[in-house]
Amino acid sequence: MKATLLKITVTFAMVMVLTAVSAYGYRSQTIRFVIPFAFSVGNKVLPAGEYEVSNDSEIIYIQSKDGKRAAIAQSFRTKRAEQMKLTFKRSGDNYQLSQVWLADGVGRELNRVRNAKSDVAQNVGVVDIVAGN
Repeated sequence: MKATLLKITVTFAMVMVLTAVSAYGYRSQTIRFVIPFAFSVGNKVLPAGEYEVSNDSEIIYIQSKDGKRAAIAQSFRTKRAEQMKLTFKRSGDNYQLSQVWLADGVGRELNRVRNAKSDVAQNVGVVDIVAGN
């Protein structure tokens, strides 16, 4: 009886651990981008460099290749993507990540942090960075 109870308990524990690990570890494929300018994600500014971008449902993860810098942003789905890319809103010398297009084919729009200074800048535009190989 004790052996059977122990087997059931161990089996249940293993199933729970594997379920938790697989649920926690799920992210879409990680895509590499080389970003040649400093940029902001929400209120966090990241320097130029090589970044790995992935998502978990509506959460976007951005981490530098060396693992020293990272940002997380909430997003909402937008239209279908034709290529893997990051879209930045440029205002003067400031770049803010605004859209993420990953391998799952779904574009994701990030909430924009408004800055009064950037709203009146004369030099505004959009910059796309396509995924590296």
